[in-house]
Amino acid sequence: TIILALSALHQKRSAHDELLNEELMAYAECILSDPKNFCIQFCALLLRSKLEKLKSKKVERAMMQVEILTDQMKTNSAESTNRLQLFYSTPMPPFWVVEKELANLFLSLGSTKSALEVFLRLEMWEECIFCYKQLQRNDKALEIIDKQLEKGETPLLLCLKGDVTNEPQYYEKAWELSEHHSARAKRSLGYYYFQKKEYKTCIPHLLESVEIDSLEQRVWFFLGHAATQLEDYELAAKSYRTLINLDPDSFEAWNNLSNAYIRLNDKLRAWRTLQEAIKCNFEEWRVWENYLLVCMDVGAFEEAI
Repeated sequence: TIILALSALHQKRSAHDELLNEELMAYAECILSDPKNFCIQFCALLLRSKLEKLKSKKVERAMMQVEILTDQMKTNSAESTNRLQLFYSTPMPPFWVVEKELANLFLSLGSTKSALEVFLRLEMWEECIFCYKQLQRNDKALEIIDKQLEKGETPLLLCLKGDVTNEPQYYEKAWELSEHHSARAKRSLGYYYFQKKEYKTCIPHLLESVEIDSLEQRVWFFLGHAATQLEDYELAAKSYRTLINLDPDSFEAWNNLSNAYIRLNDKLRAWRTLQEAIKCNFEEWRVWENYLLVCMDVGAFEEAI
């Protein structure tokens, strides 16, 4: 129990990266090397499965493991009472959380129909609609949305209907229904006009979205790209800087930020930014080419050579 608690504490106190995953895996393997209690072993197996699903070679094993765990939770036998030992001392997840994890693993392996069955059983409508869209069954997705809208309109349901029908009036209605608090509605409106290449229209919607929810990385990327298309390089640079603060390993953000600095005639900052881009993606020849040209501009001839 103490090792399991230490792993949970370490997870909350540390930044989310590959090193943290390896450290958590060590905790899980330590617990599983000497299984003594059902609840502790269950939590350790679930933790290991969550970590293994991030690796392409082990994602199938993670799926099989979570499937076994869900079957174990369904088991109704005399042994079930013995499993309650240390139940309140461990972070045992609810049944639907484990099933949701299984459905997400099905999705990652391309088994969309199996994932859909689980999501339908759990009545997770947003995920169901995503699956139907993947299966190109927009009629089924629309049927679910309309059925839920009959019970009552919500900003999320209206946004989902806009996603399926590709009609912006549903996003606008969701925005009004939320009393101008739905970042999802504004984000969707921004994406809609971005796809139409109406960059001047999409930027105000994206800006309003990040005012409500500034942690959505994809919005900052789209905002930076739209600003670049309109040659508003100050806004583009600001967008990519924010994105880098959220994801320092984003090669595309570093590269696009350097491009914005070049357009602003700030070659020194572009040079430093390209150095960071190279750290994130050492094999990209186009970055090296840009770096060579900027090195010549700033007089870093030794670096250029």
